[in-house]
Amino acid sequence: MSNIKILDKNHVYEVTNTDGHTKSIISFMKKDEAGNVTPGITNEDVIRVLINRLRGLNNEFPCNENKVAIKGLAVALQALQRRTEDRVKRGVEGKLEK
Repeated sequence: MSNIKILDKNHVYEVTNTDGHTKSIISFMKKDEAGNVTPGITNEDVIRVLINRLRGLNNEFPCNENKVAIKGLAVALQALQRRTEDRVKRGVEGKLEK
């Protein structure tokens, strides 16, 4: 993670771009104990972006490694979706509860 700086643990990251100078900020949504929400993206959003990008690249430059990466990301997305479904069933989705 040498090109990634954690600005707010588990929520905001600064990534040095490939030029070595400019930076991108990735901000995930955050909910505090009082229920206040700071808008941001979700893990699922990032995975969907990566799947889309890899599929597009694989159309132009097909290779087995892209297919494996897409499959792995799809598995991760499914796991997070199952986690959300479970949390909804238990009535804890959107709450700071296990």
